[in-house]
Amino acid sequence: MKINLSINKAFKWHQKKNVWAKGFLFDSNNTLYKEEKIIDYFLDIKTKESFEKKLKEANGFFCAVIKNKSDIFIAVDYTRSHPLFYSETHQWIGDDPKSLTTTKHIEKDPISILELSATGYVTGSDTTYKDIKQIQAGEYLVFKDSSIKTKSYYQYLHTDFIHYNQEKALDALDKSITNAIKRLITYANERQLVLPLSGGFDSRLIALKLKELGHSNVLCFSYGKKNNWESQVSKEIATYLGFKWIFIDYDPIINSLYQNKEMMNCSNFCHRAVSLINIQDYFAVHQLKEKTLIENNAIFIPGHSADFLAGSHLSNLELHNSSLTQAQITKRILNNHYVLFKLTKKQKDIYSQKIIVTLPSQAKSGDTSSQLDHWNWRERQAKFIVNACRVYEFFGYQWHCPLWDTEIMEYFQKLPLKYRKEKWLYNHYVNGLDANLAQKNKAKKSQISSFFIKILNIICNKSRPFHILKFNILQKKRLCFNKLFPLYLQRKYYTKGYRNLNGLIIADLIKKLDE
Repeated sequence: MKINLSINKAFKWHQKKNVWAKGFLFDSNNTLYKEEKIIDYFLDIKTKESFEKKLKEANGFFCAVIKNKSDIFIAVDYTRSHPLFYSETHQWIGDDPKSLTTTKHIEKDPISILELSATGYVTGSDTTYKDIKQIQAGEYLVFKDSSIKTKSYYQYLHTDFIHYNQEKALDALDKSITNAIKRLITYANERQLVLPLSGGFDSRLIALKLKELGHSNVLCFSYGKKNNWESQVSKEIATYLGFKWIFIDYDPIINSLYQNKEMMNCSNFCHRAVSLINIQDYFAVHQLKEKTLIENNAIFIPGHSADFLAGSHLSNLELHNSSLTQAQITKRILNNHYVLFKLTKKQKDIYSQKIIVTLPSQAKSGDTSSQLDHWNWRERQAKFIVNACRVYEFFGYQWHCPLWDTEIMEYFQKLPLKYRKEKWLYNHYVNGLDANLAQKNKAKKSQISSFFIKILNIICNKSRPFHILKFNILQKKRLCFNKLFPLYLQRKYYTKGYRNLNGLIIADLIKKLDE
């Protein structure tokens, strides 16, 4: 078995004896292992049982490879923060599929490439190459006697609900988040923390907690069109908390940076035969680095993805109906996630079968929302949202997602579903941290706007002019991404079947990927 570990941007591979590892983690005693010390956590592991135990107790963003005399163990963390790949056919393990595809002729997988076009990522263990597989979030691999077996050591399923009253539920949430931010501060060790501060709850929560816990070396930034509403809220919050704030105006820079070769290099770095680059932060990080607006060893701390954990991706029907059929669950996943490209009925049938294969067994609680959450966590969250952090790595910066701390994940796994309705408990908690920054009125206005947009989407779903008009209005007001695609190109891509911003980007980039 050939082991090829070559990606060392921001997080470097460390090796000692028969162990390779990168990233950082806290053990069950809250001891931090980072840089070369992370190797010590995985030393002297001889059996898959001891390896699995170590993985279950680790809290952080890491991956590891252990080569013993008769077998090899490989794993990624709960969020697949540092992707690893393997090929049983070619007896290969690595962190970049290109290191294999440049030396071997490996056939591309058209079903996975179309799925990438429809979702922004390739689901399950597949990649865009037929003979290359990925290790999924919360999974490890054992290579022995020329064969490979994978196993999940973690699944994001609702189980063992704790029957809190409201006060105790809020106290437990505060404890888990406070502990997570304390671990962030420990990891940072006084380094500058760079927060993409939006108008939402997640990044605001991180900012509030950093202020409460006394970490002052914080820089907040926002971006897009001047005076867009998110940047105005972002500036207000940063100023109120006494944090430095920077705005990156996308209007004069977005076109030239998008056409630059560096953009395609970053796209390929993020892609790795699985994921679409999330370009939203790209232009801002480029400017922060080029203009030396942040410290060289700064750590980016995006707010991914407390909104998901809190219940934002689950409808009231899904939260309260424990008897949805497999067909209904599959249809919901198709309708919510396979939306960047218009699929035919035959194509939908193919991906329906794939979804069924990737769904976990029903949780002990019996609620079908658990299956929806698990699919979303392992697919969209790990492969698109967390994978967005590749952009920071590309420019040489480390990152940390404090709201993906395992203590927070385990809290929401055990939180009764009634508290996750429209993120009720989470929103109440964040609003209660500082009354001066409460979002009640803005949230209500946003819900009303979202309702009317949903109605229009239903009525005008098949109208190409409607979708193009909506795209241009929304992007012109906030991110300026409408400037990347002239109207003739938008019409062309919509005619081919591509939908919304990420669909247009996919259409523009997918033909260039892996060139």
